Amino acid sequence: MARDGVLTLDLPEGFIPARVDWWVDGELVASMTEPPFALDLSTLNLAPGGHTIEIVVVDEHGNEVRQSLQIVILPPTVTPAPTDTPAPTDTPVPTATPVPTDTPEPTPALTFTLEGLTNDQVLESLIQTIEVVVPAGVPVEQIVFAVDGEEAAIVTEPPFTFELDASALTAGPHSLSVTLETETASAGQTVSFIVPEALLAPPAPPEFTVTGITQGAVVSAEPFEVAVELAEGQPPVESVSFALDSEEIATLTEPPFTVTIDPGEMVPGLHTLSVAVRSAEGLVVTENVNFTVPEPVVNNNLLLIGGGLLLLLLVIAAVLVGFRRKSA
Repeated sequence: MARDGVLTLDLPEGFIPARVDWWVDGELVASMTEPPFALDLSTLNLAPGGHTIEIVVVDEHGNEVRQSLQIVILPPTVTPAPTDTPAPTDTPVPTATPVPTDTPEPTPALTFTLEGLTNDQVLESLIQTIEVVVPAGVPVEQIVFAVDGEEAAIVTEPPFTFELDASALTAGPHSLSVTLETETASAGQTVSFIVPEALLAPPAPPEFTVTGITQGAVVSAEPFEVAVELAEGQPPVESVSFALDSEEIATLTEPPFTVTIDPGEMVPGLHTLSVAVRSAEGLVVTENVNFTVPEPVVNNNLLLIGGGLLLLLLVIAAVLVGFRRKSA
């Protein structure tokens, strides 16, 4: 490259970056926000020899594309002292041949889109699924996710998703940084988000009422219905289970949460109905209700009739015995 050369950045048609930074041998020498994006090397007073030029193109979303190239600064030529020379002739004077420059080939801007999280978003759930949408044809080497500056995950194959677990964070503002890397370039985005204090509060256990039976009740022989009624404002639960004497008889996942108990199929004595309600967060609250199935009740009228029949049989037997004695 000639010492007084000018580097000009060729960009895709219609694309105007937010900023172009020029680095020479690791030192920032120019930062441009308006075209033309060109660097005049003659103003840098570079020493003869090899140098590394790094060009950083930043778009309006903060995505960066980097490209490096090597240049060579030629030493200045020494002009010999004038001597007595014959008069000039009509022989054409040779002209200097310019040294070809290494003009970088235009590189499309490396961009991507984040889905599942927007800047300054207030989280509504502890688990947030983030997806990186990459334009077709981009040879992704890896995508690095970092939360508050600490690496959280590296994804190398699609789908490029990451589950942000807010339960491990404190209440307040946080940041998620995503860096897409190819073999020759990289691009990054940083999104801020807020974890509300209410989101980190421990989930409340389910509240409910068991109806249709009371603690210590003595039930009749007729079947009866037991229901579970959720408290007002209680979020939907995952399931309601009923167990009789430790044996499960029903598990329901949708209302109405009811079950029928038939004492006629149970032995007399003390029994326990257990109702277990499981919340969406996995919290289980169990309520036990003890009740008694009484011994079968004997009808008094039947007892009188039975006693009368027995007495009648005894009278008939006595008459028959007396009659046989007289006959003898």
